[in-house]
Amino acid sequence: PTEQLRPGVGQRVLTDSFTGSGWQIGDLQGGLAAFGKSALTLSTSGSRNSVLSLREGELPGDAYLEITVTPSLCRDADAYGLLLRAASAWTFYRFLINCDGQVRLEKVLPERTTVLQDWTPAGAALPGGLLPVRVGVWMAGPELRLFVDGEFVFSARDRVLQDGQLGVYVRAASSSTLTVSFSDLEVYSIDLAQVPTLTPTASSTPWP
Repeated sequence: PTEQLRPGVGQRVLTDSFTGSGWQIGDLQGGLAAFGKSALTLSTSGSRNSVLSLREGELPGDAYLEITVTPSLCRDADAYGLLLRAASAWTFYRFLINCDGQVRLEKVLPERTTVLQDWTPAGAALPGGLLPVRVGVWMAGPELRLFVDGEFVFSARDRVLQDGQLGVYVRAASSSTLTVSFSDLEVYSIDLAQVPTLTPTASSTPWP
């Protein structure tokens, strides 16, 4: 059933092993981004700060991607995730996972942030928010679907952003440092001719 929620996934078009190029690194607003052992690690500094790093070049607007995310210092409402179809550091879709094991989707524009899917449980795949998780995002036209460790979580639709860069993001909810590593990025093409028009939600039954 999960595979039916990712129709049209085709050839792998990009891999990134995070070996030292292609991402914004160094002292960034709100904290630090640095390459480690085949990973990009983001750390906040100061109280309630956030840090983002964008990858050079645009990804296809219609794509399926997977990335491994490993929090090492993460508490309660601290959050981390992906920036999708980013036109700039102020315009993107933002998938967030918090350390209570919930996920959320936002549309961020310079003038406002809109919640497309509010916090919803991601299930047992995120026990305590301190284990590595494999995050997948299926994007086709106006629809975005989130998967955590291969399990479908929710879908949402929005037509504003069509394509752009990929980014990674962390946000501390308190004065404590938040540190999260991102690794093993894979991006696949999507054949829109194979995508049905039916749109599932987190509570619906996948179509046959």
